[in-house]
Amino acid sequence: MLLPEMHMDWMRKIGFPEDTDSHLRSESVYRQIELKNFTTGTTWIGRTGPGVIFLELLQRNRDSGDPFMSELTKAAYQRDFDLDTLSYVCVVDIENNDTRDYIEEHIYRPEVNIEDQGVIYPPEAMTFKGMLGTEFGKMVSYFILGAYGQGVKHITQIHVFRAHNAYQIQFKIEDVVGH
Repeated sequence: MLLPEMHMDWMRKIGFPEDTDSHLRSESVYRQIELKNFTTGTTWIGRTGPGVIFLELLQRNRDSGDPFMSELTKAAYQRDFDLDTLSYVCVVDIENNDTRDYIEEHIYRPEVNIEDQGVIYPPEAMTFKGMLGTEFGKMVSYFILGAYGQGVKHITQIHVFRAHNAYQIQFKIEDVVGH
């Protein structure tokens, strides 16, 4: 299954492999993964590729007893790639009320004209810190701590943009200097 064009645009700019038509190649470098527990309703749907993981649909009842989304994210990426190769965690089509509300209140306000490229926040920006406090920001932070341990990797920028009438977030992951 090919990646949507909105992802390929930014991925080309930073040098990620291009996804081509599967008729031209035996298989895509990006793999669709679906993890579902039909009893509890927990669902993790996303894609993995070299250096990137896309989180497309995450649902989990807090009382389910199922693994946390951060743990499922780690398992999904490790299934195909070494964790040390991960550079980006991309959250696609934000539907989570907490995260969407934060974006609309602090980033995409009516009086602010943000182009299609969106906005990129460095760690020292208050909005960066605010994004880490949203449901998706916390989940990605938990994923990094659970996958690498403390002081190994960290989020170095957050890119928020709008594509196809939905918000998208890219978390850039890098080694902690000196580790």
